[in-house]
Amino acid sequence: MSLTCPTSTETSQTVIEVKSKTYQLFRSLLGALQWLLMTRTDICCFVGYLQRHAQAPCLKHCIHINKVLQWCKRKPTGLYYQRLLPPLRLHCIADSAYKGDAEDDDCLSVRGYIIALAGTTPSSPSGPIAIIEYLSKKQSLITRSTYASELRNAIDAALDAIMISTFFHEVRHGRTDVALLRTIMEAGQFDLPLTLFVDNMSLFQSVTGTEVVCKDAAMKLHALYLRQMLDRGMVTTLTWIDTRDMLADALTKGKISRDALMDACNNGRWILNHYDITKTWQSTPTTQPRPHQ
Repeated sequence: MSLTCPTSTETSQTVIEVKSKTYQLFRSLLGALQWLLMTRTDICCFVGYLQRHAQAPCLKHCIHINKVLQWCKRKPTGLYYQRLLPPLRLHCIADSAYKGDAEDDDCLSVRGYIIALAGTTPSSPSGPIAIIEYLSKKQSLITRSTYASELRNAIDAALDAIMISTFFHEVRHGRTDVALLRTIMEAGQFDLPLTLFVDNMSLFQSVTGTEVVCKDAAMKLHALYLRQMLDRGMVTTLTWIDTRDMLADALTKGKISRDALMDACNNGRWILNHYDITKTWQSTPTTQPRPHQ
């Protein structure tokens, strides 16, 4: 199905509102694309953009939705799962785009993350992965800087990854009491080590120093909380990677290549082409006895 767009030479595409019949077709096609998000990570940010204008779409939105449909037909993809060699790890790859939608003035950044299981590789995060969760949406809170946007998204993504760790814990150990799960979580003693990947150097440096330094006073508590998650072992490792290797970049920005993301989806692998400049930091949490099941 494709959408026949109205035409006009007198008015800008931005302000031409579509007629009732075209509006119904637009909503129908948008609904179909939403279903594709179950396996199509590459179109998440485009569908999210169209959803934000679904109540009053204009001519240009009709043109954009047709382009997304054409892309899906031209670039079929899905999610590939393979057996991963133990010991397994959990990767949380988080990225944010400050003022990702140029049309909006609400200062709500676009956030995205990918949570994936990773198999063992000798000395690099590169290697086979299995994507188990991903997200692309606007942040619910106003951000006034790139640093604030990245920090908030990193915390939210890490918390979602920790929640997934509880699922894997119960798969291995059986049903577990909520209070015990909380104790294990706060002690950083889940079976799967969690690595949080970011591409913002200011965020990495502010959290991993001897003292947490944050120029934005409003974000100081957030930075301290992320550091606490690292000190407790809730997040095992914080890794800075080059923006060119950021897999979640395609979840927040529309104008960049999707080759790496589609390779991860189709072939179950993530390659860090600039691993030599990657920076990794791991705290040394106080050793605590594992709570009894």
